[in-house]
Amino acid sequence: MTDQKRLGQLAEIARLLSDRKLEELRRQRELRAGIIARIAALEERPAEGLDPVAAARAALAYQAWADGRRSELGRQLAAQESRCEESRMAAQTAFGRATILDRLSRR
Repeated sequence: MTDQKRLGQLAEIARLLSDRKLEELRRQRELRAGIIARIAALEERPAEGLDPVAAARAALAYQAWADGRRSELGRQLAAQESRCEESRMAAQTAFGRATILDRLSRR
């Protein structure tokens, strides 16, 4: 097998790996967006059809629950941001390798 043929095969493998890493990055970003959407969905909505005292109690109870949920989602978001960054770096490295091997295989 010639060196050019080997380089071509390596370039193809590197392209496939790059595609896989880019897909993983997309998936991690999608998970991050889901967490952000869940945080945004916690915004308080006024209770309708209740007298003012009951509405205030409901709002207070909801805020107490939502604060705890926001805290948990914040921790999840921080962890997901870390996974996104790791995926981005892996995708960047894989893309760089694929690009270099593609250029070398074309010489």
